[in-house]
Amino acid sequence: MAYEKLLYIRFTKLTSEDEILSKSFSELGVKDDFSYKIEYFLDDDFTHVFLTQRENVSSKDFLIPEPLLFGVYFNKAKSLNNLVLLFKKQYIVLIDYLGSDFKNCKILPLNAYNETYQAKLQNIYENIISIDDTKNISIFKKLESKLLYPKLLEEISFAKINFAKKESLVYFKSYSFKALLLFFCGVFLAMMYPSYLYIQALSNTKENFQLKSLIQNESEKLKHLQLQQKTNEVILKTQNENQKKIKSLQKIYSHTLCYRDFYNFLSVLNFYQIPIEALSIKDNIFTIELIKDDDFYDEFKKYSFILKNKEVKHGKTILVFEKNL
Repeated sequence: MAYEKLLYIRFTKLTSEDEILSKSFSELGVKDDFSYKIEYFLDDDFTHVFLTQRENVSSKDFLIPEPLLFGVYFNKAKSLNNLVLLFKKQYIVLIDYLGSDFKNCKILPLNAYNETYQAKLQNIYENIISIDDTKNISIFKKLESKLLYPKLLEEISFAKINFAKKESLVYFKSYSFKALLLFFCGVFLAMMYPSYLYIQALSNTKENFQLKSLIQNESEKLKHLQLQQKTNEVILKTQNENQKKIKSLQKIYSHTLCYRDFYNFLSVLNFYQIPIEALSIKDNIFTIELIKDDDFYDEFKKYSFILKNKEVKHGKTILVFEKNL
């Protein structure tokens, strides 16, 4: 699965599945846990988490994240510190391997890759390859994904993450599902209790008169519960209709600037007292032009703004952020 369709985050080693889910959704700003599929694996130091929208998962039997393809490639190499430069339209994905084990990946704006940065990579890594470097930006060994990936997929015998596997982890572990499950369990137990009393009354002839009265009372409770159940069904129907409306609004929201997002974006600039030359907004893309750059990118991440591009023109820095809806 292409990197463009993925969200990636890693944590200092977590072992609780609930903690992995809650922290991943919180850090990445994902609020609709039903619409995302999450997969993760643990190594000696970290928990690596990948997410993608469910609509990206096709009917294929095998679908792994693009950054995890290269374990097979580096398994044949003798080098320890390996790096993949995966060239995309506006950025480069740096994929770090220790031997044949995936360790991390991060993005770098295309214009940030220069001779100084390239020399720094040479000092750190023994083996570096460039994937789809069509503009001949790097000096390292160049490979084409359309030729390399089919060969790697043929040799992969085991994948740490397969998004196409049949079990649906997020759906059954989601907090929305747990709430519904608790509700239905409560109704089920409430329905079983009077039935249990009814069976006890039939098996105890010595207390038949007293139990008949009790059964009658419990029958009234049952009718009340059944009426309540019908009311709950109406509520659930209303909730489902509201959920459809919410999804419709989410589609509109995904193309509409939210006042709160605009306020959060400006609050970061105000906090760092950064004068801007220009500001433009289109859908969920925020573009600003600065005279002076500053180290405020982590602050933007708190509000789910992701740096997609950075370039310097005529002494001015132009930054392009995308709001992760």
